[in-house]
Amino acid sequence: MQAKLSESLRAELAHLEAADLRRSLPTADDLVGDPRLDFCSNDYLSLARLPFTASAQSPRGTGAARLLGGTLVTIDAVEKLAANWLGEESALIFPSGYQANLALLAAIARRSDILVLDAAIHASAIDGARLSRAKVLVHRHLDLNNLEDKLRQAQAILPDEGRLLIATESVFSMSGEGPDFGRLDELAQRHQAHLIVDEAHAVGVLGEHGQGIAPSSCYPSVAARIATGGKALGAAGAFVVGDQCLVDLLVNRGRGFIFSTGVFPRLAQTLLDSIQRAEADTEGRQKLAKLKQSLCRQLGIPEPRGSIVFLNMGDEKPALAAAALLQNAGFAVRAVRPPTVAPGKSGLRLVLHTHNDEASVNELCQAISDFGFKPTASNVPMPIQSSLKGQRPKYCGSKSIWIVGTDTGVGKTVVSALVGIALAKQCPTYYWKPVQTGDEDDTRRVKELVGDHSVKTTARPRYEFPLPASPHTAAAAAGTTIDFTSLLETHLHLCTQHQDGFLVIELAGGLMVPYNHEFSQADLLQNGEGKIVLVARSGLGTLNHTILTFEALNRRGRTIDALILVGETHPENLRTLQDLKVARRIFELPQLEVLNTSSLESWNSIDDLAEALS
Repeated sequence: MQAKLSESLRAELAHLEAADLRRSLPTADDLVGDPRLDFCSNDYLSLARLPFTASAQSPRGTGAARLLGGTLVTIDAVEKLAANWLGEESALIFPSGYQANLALLAAIARRSDILVLDAAIHASAIDGARLSRAKVLVHRHLDLNNLEDKLRQAQAILPDEGRLLIATESVFSMSGEGPDFGRLDELAQRHQAHLIVDEAHAVGVLGEHGQGIAPSSCYPSVAARIATGGKALGAAGAFVVGDQCLVDLLVNRGRGFIFSTGVFPRLAQTLLDSIQRAEADTEGRQKLAKLKQSLCRQLGIPEPRGSIVFLNMGDEKPALAAAALLQNAGFAVRAVRPPTVAPGKSGLRLVLHTHNDEASVNELCQAISDFGFKPTASNVPMPIQSSLKGQRPKYCGSKSIWIVGTDTGVGKTVVSALVGIALAKQCPTYYWKPVQTGDEDDTRRVKELVGDHSVKTTARPRYEFPLPASPHTAAAAAGTTIDFTSLLETHLHLCTQHQDGFLVIELAGGLMVPYNHEFSQADLLQNGEGKIVLVARSGLGTLNHTILTFEALNRRGRTIDALILVGETHPENLRTLQDLKVARRIFELPQLEVLNTSSLESWNSIDDLAEALS
């Protein structure tokens, strides 16, 4: 008899509970109590606490989607006011910021386009990018050098009719930091890309009149901006602002707009009032800046761009414990955990408002000091301005080494150990297999083969499935799916954590094996830097499989740095692959009589392989 769905759901909830990742809805009592102690909400200018004052004669609702029911005068007025305030030609209102991002990205990006996203961008932008069916690349958070690498990759594979789009936030919702827009705009213009900027946490807080920091009049590459009504404006809803043709496109292709009932008139009336108040509240913005300066000075951390201050606690347990201590002391503070932040980045998100005061900030800092918080390097935001001058900082092997196979069973795990042994002579080397299928434990096998060499295999696979099949099939057999975003986040976390060395990443099966119906292993590799090692059989079938893999990588603007042919030597195949120049270097790894650390160390080309990958 088939088990009830509720039994399966309870098992999932138990798994979240065991990982300290289960959430429940808190009460809002601490937010409606002493406003001085609210360091949690996004009500920056305290407008959400004002009483509702809309006219009683205002209709309750709009009755239909606007293409059917038309546009009420109040809604037309608030769209015009928002566009004028934000310095753009036109605006379109949505019921929420999430829906605005979803509709915008799904409408503006086509299948032939490429979208480049910041790794920390809001979930709504990620979901909108998925719905668009455009190809998606992800760059390291706030790393504009890495963004430029992604733009070069994108231009190499962009169809003639394709558009290149960059989506980012002017103030990121967890860290309070944002990109250098001068450099970002310059990069976008040079690579003929268009910027989409979510200003949810900047509007009302930054800019001379609270209009945010990325108007298209200042940065010509900005094609669209999102301004939410649920943060500094103290209400709900959101606006997409830009040229009139952008709004016209959303009216015609924005499914989140076309198939949604128009926002209720009282929301539009509230936003009319909030925009006027926010635009005039220069004193409030000055107060936010002073409170932020005081908080950061007392905690010994740099000031972020926005009114959000993030304290990185590392794992979930200390973040939850710290939040509980502060809540018991009367402060409205929340812990943030994956998937809201990347693994290893759990912490406290502190938000400043005009209803806080200097005394409450001092009390909060004292309470944080009492539980022993000390700022670390992981608490310090990346120095955006200085990092963009000159080349990216050089680390000893600050790159990934991707171990890719032409097929399954070609010897990728052995080659991963071999690469680890070769590179460990230079600096620390780490191994990670994103997805493990079947009952073999490749992480344990690599650890056995590398022996005493300084190759760390502490990172377990992000997903492990018992069925020996391709990742998407094995996941389906286990009753789940692979979340591609979680693989990206884990990879970025490991790269950040292991900047002192190399990260050897072994993929499962061949390059084009799917993770789910949208993304393949090639997409994960495409979103990561580093060098590529292709492992192939030396004999029958290698020409077809190797050339197909070479062409797939070449279409993505990537090259094979080392091709390793495993098994009994086949001179004709070797000569053909050399003539076709499928790889920068080609190596032959014969069948080893005994497979252990010593036999791998004694391979006569191990030093040449290390040189090719360094």
